[in-house]
Amino acid sequence: MFWRLLAVQSAVLVLVVAVLFGSGQLFQFRSTENTVEILRAAVKPDQHGGFSLRDTDAVKAFRQDVPDLWFIIRDGQGHVLSEGTIPPEYAVIGNALDHVGQARLGWNIGDPDRPVARMRWVETEAGRLQIMTGSSVSAPFFLVFLGISLILLKLVLPILGLARLLPRQLWFEER
Repeated sequence: MFWRLLAVQSAVLVLVVAVLFGSGQLFQFRSTENTVEILRAAVKPDQHGGFSLRDTDAVKAFRQDVPDLWFIIRDGQGHVLSEGTIPPEYAVIGNALDHVGQARLGWNIGDPDRPVARMRWVETEAGRLQIMTGSSVSAPFFLVFLGISLILLKLVLPILGLARLLPRQLWFEER
């Protein structure tokens, strides 16, 4: 009886986690954070005291894979590099975030839908730059593996532990 109950509970838990995981509710397989890292690595200083973007393999793949690509890169001296169609909500917000190290921008539950964005100040070869983007790229394998591991450690194992303990207590109380 105990093992059948544990098996049913485990199967239901695995099914729920698989559905949530597959729908992107537990882990996002695409990330704007990865976009910031790709752009950070591709920035180089130019001859005019500003900066430009190297056409690295990652940037080429990014441009090919992401049809809604957009980003704004700026420094504290007024140099700006942008690409794509910037949502109006974020077109001029950069200066207002000069003293904010990083931010996730978007909507709250109940608000009308609007695009989300990630802003972060990063150190590059061209100095300290603010990168803002709403475009996301696929997460690298190690992040997917880390996400799965964290879900197992934080959700699945504690629930299985409780599922194993509770029926045993009920079993002993019935006798």
